[in-house]
Amino acid sequence: MKHLYVIGNGFDIACGLSTKYIDYFNFLRSQNNKFNNFCLHLKTFRYNESNQQEALEALTNEMSDIEDINIWEFAFTIYDYFDKTLLTDKSWNQIEEEIKLFCSYNEVFSGNNPFSWEEVHRLKIHEIAFKTQSNQISFANIIKNYLEIKNAMLRNFEDFDKYVVKELREFEKRFANYINYCVKNSKTYINNAHDLLLNITNDENTDICSFNFTNPFNGKNVINCHGLAADKNVIFGIENLQLQNEKFFTSKVYKYTKVAQKTYILSKGTKLNKRIKDTYKEIYFFGLSFSDQDFDYFKYILDLYRDKPTKLIFCLSVYDKSKENTIRETLIDSVNNLINRYSQTFGDSDYLNSLIISGRFDIKLL
Repeated sequence: MKHLYVIGNGFDIACGLSTKYIDYFNFLRSQNNKFNNFCLHLKTFRYNESNQQEALEALTNEMSDIEDINIWEFAFTIYDYFDKTLLTDKSWNQIEEEIKLFCSYNEVFSGNNPFSWEEVHRLKIHEIAFKTQSNQISFANIIKNYLEIKNAMLRNFEDFDKYVVKELREFEKRFANYINYCVKNSKTYINNAHDLLLNITNDENTDICSFNFTNPFNGKNVINCHGLAADKNVIFGIENLQLQNEKFFTSKVYKYTKVAQKTYILSKGTKLNKRIKDTYKEIYFFGLSFSDQDFDYFKYILDLYRDKPTKLIFCLSVYDKSKENTIRETLIDSVNNLINRYSQTFGDSDYLNSLIISGRFDIKLL
């Protein structure tokens, strides 16, 4: 029987790769002592909202030696500070949400408008991220000072846009290098990946759709949805469907979508995805967060099999017994959200129940 495995970062983590969000930033800190000192200072820093100018000057002094840190790495760090999650772990899909927030000014301003941080301050979308207008303004001012340290010459919003896109592609290259470093320095990753696949179905006859940037599967048909680190083609971006409206393809935010990123990679002569077949009897999902930013892909797979007898099997691995209930509830909530959102695309609010009744839905404990 031919199976399809759809795997996410949880698979690579289970196989021993250090590919969590916190792992990457710990690596950055270990390689850059100035950035490490900045993060440690930021961890205990108290932003004085009653005297923001004084607080900003104090923080800027700490920023002066970290000019080799990419703007996205810096912005994520500042987001974490205001979110009170600095030096802690989070899901990569939260990073893509932050990319969406960071580039949202594009929908408001004309590229020829003089670049104005006062205008950026007023963006309503940032209130979602920072909860308070004070934090929102503080974030913009910190980024402004960072860009001045980097000597980024920004005459207008078009300049800013080009700079941010260039830095995003540089961040993707840096992360690809990190993934390649992790794979190269792991003696067990490839064997662990093979063993974990067999643990799921005990069947070698499988194809793989991977949301990871790795491919440890020799001789198998593998689709890397977000690119492959070994080819230096890594994609971070936002979901296409969230932007779809009459202005979708002319939207200034469109360049930050994953489909636009893929178009850019294809323009360099690189081949990306193979086609997902529509003949699988079972589809296994493992190590995924089912993020909204990846809904396009899940919708494509589910569309292929909506009218077929294919069984959808969501795998649950209790990697920490003390958190078993939380792990189980997180998976169930994520799967429910995925199927319920998908059912809204074709108007069947009872679709999940139909899958269960027909024996086409299961949760497998590994």
